[in-house]
Amino acid sequence: MKRIVAGALFAAVAAAPAWAQKEVTIGYQDMVVPYRIAQEAKEIEKATGYKVNWKQFGGGGEVIKAMASGAVQIGEVGSAGIAAAVSRGEPLELFWILDDIGSAEALVAKNGSGINTVADLKGKKIAMPFNSTTHFHTMVALDQDEDQSGRRADPQHAPAGSARAAWQRGDIQATFIWDPVLAEVKKDGKVIITSGQISAETGKATFDGYVVEQGLGQGQPRLHGEVREDHGRGRRQLSQEHRRSGPRIRPR
Repeated sequence: MKRIVAGALFAAVAAAPAWAQKEVTIGYQDMVVPYRIAQEAKEIEKATGYKVNWKQFGGGGEVIKAMASGAVQIGEVGSAGIAAAVSRGEPLELFWILDDIGSAEALVAKNGSGINTVADLKGKKIAMPFNSTTHFHTMVALDQDEDQSGRRADPQHAPAGSARAAWQRGDIQATFIWDPVLAEVKKDGKVIITSGQISAETGKATFDGYVVEQGLGQGQPRLHGEVREDHGRGRRQLSQEHRRSGPRIRPR
C-alpha cells in the first residue's frame, strides 16, 4: 500500500514543472483509509524528494476550492466533487482512483428519531458535506423514495467535524457520513442504508480519487509505467498480509 501511494503521487508531482521548488501541498480528508500509513511514514516524501505539505479539509468541495485558488496542487476528492468541478469547466484530471466507497459511507439515524427507512427522513434534518459523495447519494436515495405530497428531508451542509458536533447537540436527526465520524454516530444510531446498497440498487456508484491540475500529469510515460508496477506490487503485498493476519484497517 505504501508503494501504491508513493508511486502514484510521484508520477503527479514529478511531472509538474510549475512546482520548481520541489514543494507540493496535498489536500486530504478526515477518512480512515490504508494509505494513511504511507502518509504518516512520509513514504511519498522519501520516494519523490519533495517537501509535502498535508492539509486536511472537511469535504471534497473544500478541496476543490483550495485547488482553484492555487493553495493545493493535488487533492483527495470524491467522485461527486470531481464531477461537479469538471462540469463547471475547472481544469482538473483524475490520475488515481483510491477506492470504491461501498459500505464505508452510510446514512445513520439517531436512536429515538423515528427514522427506520429512507421514507422516514421526510421533514427531518440530515447533515452531510455538500458536493460530496454522501450528498450525492443522499439525493439519489431521496429521489428513489419521493413523497407525492412534495415533503422532503431537510439536508444540512456540514463538514465531517461539524456533522459530529450537530449530532451530539441534537440539532440533526440523521447524517450520511464516513469514518471516523461514522463509527461514532453508530454508537447511538442505526444504519438506514449504505453507499454500497445505493450503488447496487441504482447503478450510481461513488469512489474517491486524487486529482491534479489538467496537463500537469502528462509527459511522463516511464513514471506512469512505474506507477502501474507499484500498484500491482502493492495489491499483492496487501493481499498476502490479509491472508496471513486479516485486515488491520478497514479499506474504503
